Amino acid sequence: MKIIEKLEQGTPEWLEIRGRYLTGTDAYNFAIKKTPVEQILSDKTNNSFTGNYFTRRGHELEPVNRYIWEQVNGLEVRTPGFIRSDEFSIAGYSPDGVVYQDNKPIGLIECKSFNEARHLKNYEYAETTILLQMEWGMFVTSLPWCDLCLYNPDIADPDKQWLCKRYNATPIIQEKYARLCREYENNRKATIYWQENHIPCDY
Repeated sequence: MKIIEKLEQGTPEWLEIRGRYLTGTDAYNFAIKKTPVEQILSDKTNNSFTGNYFTRRGHELEPVNRYIWEQVNGLEVRTPGFIRSDEFSIAGYSPDGVVYQDNKPIGLIECKSFNEARHLKNYEYAETTILLQMEWGMFVTSLPWCDLCLYNPDIADPDKQWLCKRYNATPIIQEKYARLCREYENNRKATIYWQENHIPCDY
């Protein structure tokens, strides 16, 4: 993986770079809905959504969520701005946290802050979009696991305010991501070749 350290998430520079890649939040549309890559990238670039109460709350609670994970596990969590895949030029990832041990990345964390019902439900098993988002992070980074960290300080039971569950990379999903990325990049190369050599695309 290629890590871009000096890039703050949420900045115009980060948004510009993120708009060139498929990222974790695109995984469901890419792998399940089969939305064309060009449409996904265009939708991200032209998206006027700037957040709401729930996204702002999640952003505000994320540093606390990470801190709790570090205290529980005794390991360092870093937050690089962006990560690019070594193998696929279309694949990128904006991590909530990369876990380091002895100065080497060993895993990921995904931070979420939901209402109580959704919080508890996702602890039982992650929603498909979230699961595929974590799988995408593991795909891009080639790291073996991702911890889903759920934090809601408003829950009455303090033992349920912060919940964490580990997900290991699923071979069948990782293979599907690789196949779809490979197909896209091969088709793109072929299209560029046709265009450069003035060959009709239906040749």
